[in-house]
Amino acid sequence: MISPVSPNEPLEANDTLVFSGDINSTSLISHFPGLSLFADPSAARESNLVDVVVTPHAMVSGKTIKSLNFRAQFGAAVVAIKRGDHRVNGGLGQIRLRGGDLLVLAVSDDFFSRSNVNQNFVVVGNREQNASLTRRQSVLFCIGALAALAASLLDILPLFKGLIVLLAIAVATRLTSIHELRRRFPFELVLVVGAALGLAQAISQTGLAENIAGGILTLGQNGSPMTALIILYVATWLMTELITNNAAAAIAFPIGLAVASRFNVDPMPFIMTVAFAASASFLSPFGYQTNLMVYSAGRYKPFDYLKAGAPLSLCYGLGVILLVPIMFPW
Repeated sequence: MISPVSPNEPLEANDTLVFSGDINSTSLISHFPGLSLFADPSAARESNLVDVVVTPHAMVSGKTIKSLNFRAQFGAAVVAIKRGDHRVNGGLGQIRLRGGDLLVLAVSDDFFSRSNVNQNFVVVGNREQNASLTRRQSVLFCIGALAALAASLLDILPLFKGLIVLLAIAVATRLTSIHELRRRFPFELVLVVGAALGLAQAISQTGLAENIAGGILTLGQNGSPMTALIILYVATWLMTELITNNAAAAIAFPIGLAVASRFNVDPMPFIMTVAFAASASFLSPFGYQTNLMVYSAGRYKPFDYLKAGAPLSLCYGLGVILLVPIMFPW
């Protein structure tokens, strides 16, 4: 199998060609001597096809496939594009990609080892490129993970250090590689969360958290902890719809502590409210990766998320606001 196929690849007798195009135009093939249509039930031709979704802020967004030199950049050729429930017209090379587009790619062997793949796409369907672990290796790795967790629970070794030791053993025994760890490491997420933590520290140390807490008390005219908890939930929920859930939690956390301090109550209800509110992104296909993964595959529209997410957000919010004070008393 030659995939992706270079434009300079010479054809030979008995070659099987797989191509994309308008199925109504397949009769044109008979006009070319030496080409014939055939039906092959074998799934071997599809073994290198991978479905990916373009992320909202991908480098490829807004650019045509031809201008990106897609085959050279990603080691893959675009076979088909699906954009929600809209029909995408025109030649594939001239289509401008958008966030949420579902692409069917014919990939090369090194496709999954390229660092720019994870920066631009979410892989939603693929054959396993790397050799999977044997049953014995899987069992041993699971035992190691449980041992790291047990060591943390028994205060023998912090969980972070235990997982570092587990990864070091996995690298030493060649269950994984440094290259694989580096490829899967979420550098962008670390930068976002790191910046949010820095901002949260600044909010706490400069007294801004106290000022915001005072503003929340002012908004809650009766000055009750419950009113402040509701306002904190709404503020964190709005942030998580606009930025990542990790960043929203990091920014709202010191504010929750300051509010609890103002009321002189246990901070745990406010901490848990922040944790739940930061995970309440249901209104947008771009709010979370899982939302985006089903966007094109399910032929959804942005309004579908709003229509299904609004009642879910309301029920979820009411549940958090009513149950947190019960499960975590003031």
